Amino acid sequence: MQTQDLAELSSKHYDLTGTPTKKQIADFESRFEGYKVDKRSDHNVLGMYNYEKDHLVINHLGTDKPADVLSDLIQATPLNRLDPQADSRRKKTKDIVNHYPNTKRTTLTGHSYGGATVLDALSKSPSLEKHVTDVHLFNPYISKPHKKNKKVTVHRTPNDLVSILPTPFKTMTHKTNSWVNPHVAHGLENFM
Repeated sequence: MQTQDLAELSSKHYDLTGTPTKKQIADFESRFEGYKVDKRSDHNVLGMYNYEKDHLVINHLGTDKPADVLSDLIQATPLNRLDPQADSRRKKTKDIVNHYPNTKRTTLTGHSYGGATVLDALSKSPSLEKHVTDVHLFNPYISKPHKKNKKVTVHRTPNDLVSILPTPFKTMTHKTNSWVNPHVAHGLENFM
């Protein structure tokens, strides 16, 4: 998957709310040729695997419901170590990865709060960090210092307020569709 495909995957993940029907999953999979949704996926962590390419992609969903706003606020404080949603996402990610122990390529991705929980999972799980080959985060919320990691690429737009803080990671700046509206600047459409 290319960067724009990963951004589209993150964007379309927002559409899979609640318990998706078989038709919704089939429609979702049809957008990503050869990739199948892993049955261990849940609302917040979506795994997709391509058997032909031996490629696992795991996306962490960004803020999309009121409970996520509380998690966003927790991430902005020293209490971020106690974020139950981040812990749950890390465990779910490890569960999916452990089902594909010899995968040639494992990509983690996330948008906004989803980017924060991907970084949290990597920093708290050496086995996960070892297994992952590349990470692509889109306008991620980064509230705490992280160790440099060559596997991580941060994709951001110049006037996004959520991902404004400097990072130790490789950063690629993408043009935005709006220099005025911060909501548009934060959106995944800027990367597709």
